[in-house]
Amino acid sequence: MPASWYELADPIPSDPFEIFSAVTAGGWFKKRLPIETVAGNAAKAFVPLAKASFDDILAAGAGGEIVESIQLNQEKANSLRAMLSIGIDRPGSFAAAPPPVVASGGSLNRILSAHQIGGRQERIVHSIECRGANGAEGRSYILCSFIYPVKLLFKCLRTQAEFNNKVLTPAAGRKWKMLDLESNTPDVGLMESHRDDDYIYFIEDATSPNAYRISYRGGPWQRLTAGGRWATVYPKMLAF
Repeated sequence: MPASWYELADPIPSDPFEIFSAVTAGGWFKKRLPIETVAGNAAKAFVPLAKASFDDILAAGAGGEIVESIQLNQEKANSLRAMLSIGIDRPGSFAAAPPPVVASGGSLNRILSAHQIGGRQERIVHSIECRGANGAEGRSYILCSFIYPVKLLFKCLRTQAEFNNKVLTPAAGRKWKMLDLESNTPDVGLMESHRDDDYIYFIEDATSPNAYRISYRGGPWQRLTAGGRWATVYPKMLAF
């Protein structure tokens, strides 16, 4: 099957001090971002994330939201300063010395922020921030960040028409169930093929010639005609 846009996009790392692996392997943070690598290409990775969760993070603005925070005791503060000192000469590191906020009493925060490219192609930014305490209160530094493409996870896709409405819900693997809302009976299920910026592409099964694309941005549900043209079945879709 063709690759989806989020499988083709490149993750963007920025971790000149190699902080992230050190603090996660050391058990400083307990939670993990659900990162999936692309089959056959370990350099490609994406984050599957519920649409509602992505929308909440996006609404938090450019500063994002803190999803986990730990206090820096003296031992952790010393360890962190040592990591930063070792990395001073690495490209992208601070010019002269570790930031002065790295002291006992400060905090180390995992932050998630979200953005889109042209209202499409969702990205999640996963950052680690060092925030000062006492005299350095209010001062903070982003020590590392990773930008990942996002695969939106939907509760359902629903037609918005005067009659004969359908709702599709994800099932196991690439399968989606379809329900006729008028009769409340199951309809022919679909299998997800791939995604682009606007549509999810479906087939009925591996042997069927019937192919569809369904917008997850308020556009139409269309079917592929024998002549290779996309014909509209429903003019407007809702995605939740």
